[in-house]
Amino acid sequence: MTIRLLVSVRSGDEAEIAVTAGADIIDVKEPAAGSLGYAGRTVIADVLNAVNGRCPVSAALGECVDHLQLPPDSTNLSAPDSDCLTQLHYVKLGLSQTIANPLPQLVGAEAVCLTNSETTAALPDWRNLWRRVRQNLQPKNPPSGSAACASAASAAATGPGWVAVAYADERNAGAPAAADVLSAAIDSRCVGLLIDTFSKETGTTLDWISEAELCRLKQSAQEAGLFFALAGKLGTAHLAAVQSIRPDIFAVRGAVCEGGDRTATLSGQKITRLKKALT
Repeated sequence: MTIRLLVSVRSGDEAEIAVTAGADIIDVKEPAAGSLGYAGRTVIADVLNAVNGRCPVSAALGECVDHLQLPPDSTNLSAPDSDCLTQLHYVKLGLSQTIANPLPQLVGAEAVCLTNSETTAALPDWRNLWRRVRQNLQPKNPPSGSAACASAASAAATGPGWVAVAYADERNAGAPAAADVLSAAIDSRCVGLLIDTFSKETGTTLDWISEAELCRLKQSAQEAGLFFALAGKLGTAHLAAVQSIRPDIFAVRGAVCEGGDRTATLSGQKITRLKKALT
């Protein structure tokens, strides 16, 4: 099985660099706005024009909580005068701040922490929140039949496929555990599961989740018909682990930027080297 390389870009110019250098999937996001920073529909449209159907394009739409103040029947992401979302293969939302960080409880002389799963019962159901926001962001019109969309066998008939995102550093993010996200993704017919990190300052995905557990998550996702994507500040130094886990998609940004800085410009040479190393 070939591991496909996904490269996150923040402009049409970067998309051209990434496609030319050999990226298999282009992902649109604004790294300065967070792990899944929304780049805006103008940037998404520019990237789609630059890629011009040469490979699939996905986009990050921010965090669920970013969309809570929008009117229930309106969103700036799916306005009638823009069909950019209908051109995408995949879209994704983060689940940070949907579960409170666990608080210590005193038991005898020892302080223990409840897990995220144990705190869920006392909070609004993140699954319903996730579902409502996704419904609100769903493009109002069906896909336009572009070459990019036509080649995506897994794309939903009424728009792009949803990719569930689980944060490896779930406690930092106040997010549900990866196993819970996968269960909800299966129930809501997502097309894929992405493991990422919320904070880019506190280690990589491999610092938070073991290779064995990532392999188990991958197997469960694939058995349910979802692809498995791996991200979270991983790069060439982690290729042995990536090759061992063998995700369907390896997603990078900082690893292929100048100086390893995810907010810097992409390096075509780094993308080409990483692609060759994967294959």
